[in-house]
Amino acid sequence: MKKITLTVASLLLGGFLLAQDYTPPAKATASFSTKYPEGVVQEWYEGFNDVECYFENDGNYGSAHFSEAGAWLYTEFTVDESELPRAVAEMVADDFAGYEISDVTMKETPKIKTYIITIYEEETEDNRIVTYDEKGGLLDEVVISMDDDSSE
Repeated sequence: MKKITLTVASLLLGGFLLAQDYTPPAKATASFSTKYPEGVVQEWYEGFNDVECYFENDGNYGSAHFSEAGAWLYTEFTVDESELPRAVAEMVADDFAGYEISDVTMKETPKIKTYIITIYEEETEDNRIVTYDEKGGLLDEVVISMDDDSSE
């Protein structure tokens, strides 16, 4: 039993150490440099289906995703509510009057830029994640259930 535990621990530690020393494909780093010439890389990670880079660009922190072949797939930035396009801010206010915004993520793909917004309504404790395109069109709405099983 000790041998199995030691082997599993060694594999986990080895996997952790390998993740720390990950070197991304040259095509991915070249693609990043082209897309974000002022970007400062914090760390690269190997994902299941892509290569991910955490970076800072012009005071904003984000993650960019690339294929192994270097094709840019998408980027996500956490942004301030004040950075929402006017059309999006107005539609959120109209569609969800009484809700407050708690988090905003801007996601850009080669085809579309979207804003993924976490909102909540304090009185009813209603939490949602809504996604808008940059013109204010509602693309998706997910209700977040906050079930509390601790009283059972």
